[in-house]
Amino acid sequence: PDAVVIVIDASNLERNLYLASQIIELGLPTIVACNMMDVAQRRGRAIDLKRLSEGLGVDVLPTVARTGEGAADLRRAIAGICETPVPTTPGRRDFRLPDVIESAIDRIAGRLVADDVATEDSARGAALLWLMDRTSDVDPAVRNASLLCHLSDASSEVAEQIASEVSAAFEDPTRVVIEARYDWIGGVVRRASPPTELSRRTRTDRIDAILTHRLWGMLVFSGVMFSLFLGIFTLADPLMGLIETAQTATAEALKAWMPEGPLQSLLADGVVAGVGSVVIFFPQICILFLLLTLLEDTGYIARAAFLMDRVMNRVGLHGRSFIPLLSSYACAIPGILATRTIEHPRDRLTTILV
Repeated sequence: PDAVVIVIDASNLERNLYLASQIIELGLPTIVACNMMDVAQRRGRAIDLKRLSEGLGVDVLPTVARTGEGAADLRRAIAGICETPVPTTPGRRDFRLPDVIESAIDRIAGRLVADDVATEDSARGAALLWLMDRTSDVDPAVRNASLLCHLSDASSEVAEQIASEVSAAFEDPTRVVIEARYDWIGGVVRRASPPTELSRRTRTDRIDAILTHRLWGMLVFSGVMFSLFLGIFTLADPLMGLIETAQTATAEALKAWMPEGPLQSLLADGVVAGVGSVVIFFPQICILFLLLTLLEDTGYIARAAFLMDRVMNRVGLHGRSFIPLLSSYACAIPGILATRTIEHPRDRLTTILV
């Protein structure tokens, strides 16, 4: 591309700079638009854009999309960078990974350059992205669409061997890279936007501090779960009573209308009783998913999954396993479907079996 414009949320730099740092490592002409500056200012967060630009190695411009502030400067910057015939910034990465991973990146990058798949500026960044995909549980179709599908057979074989060496050296290589990247991002953000006494926590931040607290969060979680299941049985009981009454009345009507015999027994004691034994649980299932939807819309499910991560890890499960396990309380099928949100196949399978 002629240029890449990365729009980040000024009020949440840490999360947004992760993708930005990956793009910058590719050595493409890049501009970072620091949007929602007005929101950051209202929260008392001062951002030194010059320091942020120095930390990232690319131009950083302030914008406010709601009012259009900074749009003209951004357009001029885009026009200027597009006129530059070569990338304005070489691929850079200011944090160091373990030697095994660094060596793997260099070797894969060398293959990319030798086969004319990537330039010297972008090779290391592309190699790291592919290595993370290869050592994690990425869909093979996505992996095969990467840059390495253009490598020669010999280079592809070498790259796969390198990835296997990295996987053997670390239990979770992707996590090592992610932690190192976030540590570096944290340093960049602290230099560009140091915490001040003027920084104000939003109402959401204050609520999150309680909901994710080790003690108060667990108390709230216990109360929510108790209320959830108490509500299920309390609300479903009258409906289940109506279904049971209708089932009994239907069976009695069939017995009164039909003569005794195998057909009467099949319909009254078999079909009606069998269907009724299934339908009688519909109120519980419907109310459960209604309440779960309300909890998900309010954002509490995500907080509960974060809170339960440590507990789930003790039994070999991911924090996200909490949601499928909760969903399978009334019926296992929705719980199995909900495991699609779990990234690693091993954790997904373990959750399904539990």
